[in-house]
Amino acid sequence: SVVLAGSAEVSTEPADGTTGLAIDGSINLFFNELMEAGSTSLLLSNTVATTVTCALFVCVVTPTSTLSTFTAYNATFSAGVIQDLAGNSPTEFTLNVNSLGSDTTAPQVLSLIPCQISESSRSLMWYS
Repeated sequence: SVVLAGSAEVSTEPADGTTGLAIDGSINLFFNELMEAGSTSLLLSNTVATTVTCALFVCVVTPTSTLSTFTAYNATFSAGVIQDLAGNSPTEFTLNVNSLGSDTTAPQVLSLIPCQISESSRSLMWYS
């Protein structure tokens, strides 16, 4: 977690500096105090628009369009993007994450186990 102004702390999912953001996914921010979305907009890498929603101790940043695969993105949380319930914004901080590739691999059958259920034959399949 990162300590911000005052006693505010934030941890993120995906973590700062890692690859793990799905191309159609969101960034979750977890705080140690109740938070709400502010009135300032947030862009990923100054180009991708987002929506910011907060409920209790969690804020969610959701891109309004699909992200590019295997791309580095940053999000600078300046004053007014998020705030505590008293209206105090945390110290400006930047989160850096990398998007994942899209899943284009068709599932494969790993095993097939015939089993008898009642009067009819059924099979169980495990996929990758």
